[in-house]
Amino acid sequence: MKSTVRTPLSAEEMIAVAALKFCTFPVASWDKRFVGQLTAQGLSEKERPQVWRLFIRYRRQINCARKKELLKLAESLAAQDFRKLEAAKREQTRIDELKREYKEESLRGLPNFTDCINNSNA
Repeated sequence: MKSTVRTPLSAEEMIAVAALKFCTFPVASWDKRFVGQLTAQGLSEKERPQVWRLFIRYRRQINCARKKELLKLAESLAAQDFRKLEAAKREQTRIDELKREYKEESLRGLPNFTDCINNSNA
């Protein structure tokens, strides 16, 4: 079994983790379980972006002196929100489908090229 490599928390990460410990989370949510299992032993490379994603998500509940500075840092380090990625992917699929339908409709609605020539010669 491969063990997870954990590296020590930076000063900013310590503040972020401590601030998240005081947030109120929805019952039985992944966010609540994740924050509950965070320890001072360090973070794995996959956990770091998730800490910053949660810091942004629960920013209204966080009250610390360096909040603005940490939010700027979080914007560059946060993992992308999977729900937003999926929603964007579904929306793009819908747009592509509409474009394809409009293209097919416009091609069906055009008169035949040879008909145009014959009508102009008459």
